[in-house]
Amino acid sequence: MGSPGPKPRNLAGPMGCTKRSAFISTVILVVAVLLTVLITYHFTKSAVQVCILGRHFEETRSLKLKMSILQAEYEDVHPLKAEEQKSGEIITAEELRLPNNIEPIHYNLTMKTYLPGYEVAPPATKNLTFEAQVIMTFKVAQTSRKIVVNFANLNIVHDECRVVVNNKPVKISRIEEIPKLEKLDFNLDESIEKDTMGELKARL
Repeated sequence: MGSPGPKPRNLAGPMGCTKRSAFISTVILVVAVLLTVLITYHFTKSAVQVCILGRHFEETRSLKLKMSILQAEYEDVHPLKAEEQKSGEIITAEELRLPNNIEPIHYNLTMKTYLPGYEVAPPATKNLTFEAQVIMTFKVAQTSRKIVVNFANLNIVHDECRVVVNNKPVKISRIEEIPKLEKLDFNLDESIEKDTMGELKARL
């Protein structure tokens, strides 16, 4: 009699174990991926929130700075309106209007500027400044003892202002600046008569 043949191998056990291991590995992988996603989302969300808050803070600060600059520029260009806003006092158009006793005919403005870079350097106190003289030719529409002109944000040299009417000097008794109305009043020692011609010289 011959010897018995080889015993058949049972493959069910090992194959079942392989499927189970693959399933467990897949579950572990999915859980690991989910945990990674959740952790990444958590920290990324915090970082994004911090970034958004930081950007919002910078934008707010930048906006406040721009508003401050615009307000300063507005006050420089419109000092009367800025003064109204601060004081609450309303300045009427009638107050701003010049009196009609003097009719300006011609203005002649001469300016001397002090800028760096010239061969003869200006004194340090005069650097980036200017000197000016304006001559206003006018006609007297109504007899008056006052000449009123528009004037704002300038320094006037009171001792070098002159009024001449019909080639005759007229003494200036007082010069009054009215910043609120942007006006300058030249009060005269004597009246200047209607229909006469004159000149006002002012040094700035």
